[in-house]
Amino acid sequence: MAGGSDADQRVVELMGSVRGIAFDKDGTLVDLDARWVPFFLESIDRVALGSGDPTLVARLRSILGVDEDGLVPDGPAAVETLDHIIDRMIGELIAGGHERDRAAELVAAADLGTGYGPLRPLGPVVSALGELRTRGHTLAIATSDGRGNTIDELAALGVTELIDTMRCGDDDGAVKPDPVVLVSIAAEWGIDVVSLLFVGDSRQDLATARAAGAPFAARCDPERVPSWAVHADAVIVDIGELVVS
Repeated sequence: MAGGSDADQRVVELMGSVRGIAFDKDGTLVDLDARWVPFFLESIDRVALGSGDPTLVARLRSILGVDEDGLVPDGPAAVETLDHIIDRMIGELIAGGHERDRAAELVAAADLGTGYGPLRPLGPVVSALGELRTRGHTLAIATSDGRGNTIDELAALGVTELIDTMRCGDDDGAVKPDPVVLVSIAAEWGIDVVSLLFVGDSRQDLATARAAGAPFAARCDPERVPSWAVHADAVIVDIGELVVS
């Protein structure tokens, strides 16, 4: 467990006041880089090829925060919705001399939405979610990813029936970091938002929880705990640590 016995006790105390839990998906339940680095590298290559400008590859990688070794923490590719990322791509094409309509056509023709990497759970996701449900916790997903892909991934993980509600990046209404995302989940379940734990892996997730008044657990790799995690109520390596005795 991250941080030793003091961290263990923080998780125990935190879980004692929790009635429901909302999870970010990528970087929290599943490996962000494994899934999304191939997607963005392929998407960027397709847009650049269609534009006829090979220098666009480096520019889009920089703007979106994409590297072959991983996504830039808290960068656009790591935390923003696909619609926002498309807008950034179109903006860079316009800056490179393309008319807006042509830029939008080039991004649309790249057929974003394919080229995903493997879906790798971070820790004992299935058993931990099952145990949390058994212990009476209501569970949600709050992600910037689209609803269709989220549904497919939950099914592939075998946890669909364990999730009570979802808030996704292409839903109508609020998206992260708008605190309404968490406030609306708490209202749907009839609980106070201070009883809704949000578990995420980014500075944006922390900001969402704090703005909503919800407690927050940071899911971090032990060898690279970010500086903002000191502001979390607990730091965990994977969600199996939430299953406390």
